[in-house]
Amino acid sequence: MALKMQIQTKYGIPAEYHKILETHINWYHKTASVRVGVFVSETARRDGNRPIEQREYPRPASGPYLFPFDADKPVLEAAYGYLKSLDEYKEAKDVLEGVKA
Repeated sequence: MALKMQIQTKYGIPAEYHKILETHINWYHKTASVRVGVFVSETARRDGNRPIEQREYPRPASGPYLFPFDADKPVLEAAYGYLKSLDEYKEAKDVLEGVKA
């Protein structure tokens, strides 16, 4: 899965494909973060290009949308749900990928 949404990168280059590269969960402190790779396009990612930039989204220790520390929802699904709860990604569309990264 990935998210599709046109943005202007910090380099002034437009990009539209956002894929989670990494999640970090600290089960003891119940905190988490998500690292997103921003690619120019889906084709660029599938061709093996590196992301044009990476963005880090820490999940606060409290709030309306938390990773499911006690739920059955898979972590990656929860991480994309968390991103879509942020103002920055509220207009993003889901992209279902047929192959694993």
